[in-house]
Amino acid sequence: MLRRNHALFHVISRPPARAKTGVQQNHSWLALLCMLLAFVVVPAVARADEPLFGFTYTTDTLPKGKSEVEQWSTTRFTKAQGNFWLQENRTEFSYGLTNRFQLSLYQDYDSTAAYHNGPFGATTPGEPFSYDSPDPNAHYNNTAYISTDVESIFRIFSPYEHFLGFGVYSEERAGKDFFETENRLLIQKNFRDDRVVLAANFTYAPELRANPGSLSLNETDINQDYGATYRFIRNWSLGAELLNEREFNSWTFWKHEINDAYFAGPSLHYGGRHFFATGSFFEQTPWATTHSATVSGAVVDGRDYDNDFEKYRVRVKVGWYF
Repeated sequence: MLRRNHALFHVISRPPARAKTGVQQNHSWLALLCMLLAFVVVPAVARADEPLFGFTYTTDTLPKGKSEVEQWSTTRFTKAQGNFWLQENRTEFSYGLTNRFQLSLYQDYDSTAAYHNGPFGATTPGEPFSYDSPDPNAHYNNTAYISTDVESIFRIFSPYEHFLGFGVYSEERAGKDFFETENRLLIQKNFRDDRVVLAANFTYAPELRANPGSLSLNETDINQDYGATYRFIRNWSLGAELLNEREFNSWTFWKHEINDAYFAGPSLHYGGRHFFATGSFFEQTPWATTHSATVSGAVVDGRDYDNDFEKYRVRVKVGWYF
């Protein structure tokens, strides 16, 4: 946070012993104006664990003994045809076990509506509701608890102390007839006294779903997330993100690819002393391609509209520090 010059503030605010001349008064007003401008214009240093992006993680973690509560809301909408809307909600509690290790627990609960949105006009639920098989011509609506999640982040190197920041992330999700583990490598680079932040994530996330008698591999996500942001005024940052999401029908990332989609868009972040808010808007770019395991009719005009993809995504995060 910005440190005020207390000595200068004391001199300016101290009652005068005698009347000042016009020059002295002008100097005092000029010093006060400079101090106020510095307070407003000079960007503040980012708070630990401050989520600068909607989707891309940085290496920042909560200090030891500190905690926070976050509420996420992600709206995903618009397919190539028909009607589609998916609202993903998350309530999260995080705690700093050490200055480099953070543990989180959260609940996911979603709502959706779909009608004639899938390939060839069939009503197709979004991925969180893929356990349902509605009538292809029915209006589908549902609200459900999706999963309980445990997340851990360990920062190996801090970007404030080393050339690059490195961290590792692991999340385990368990819900209705499925289990998923999401593992990320986190990279962060700061410039210009931490006003400019670059971040990259590389994700490996296999998902198991119930088959008769056991859980078996449903798909593996291999994702890349990139973000760049600039703190343009105190507490406010403006940035952009690029996401590449790939799905495979195997444990590896070099065979049996199902889907490949790209999303890009801006993000805006506000970080106060005890409160933060982050908003992101993404549009899928027309760079998707078909693969040997791609569902027929899922890719339209260069965009992938399989059940885990859509044209637009909007995410809002708000949180409180304790």
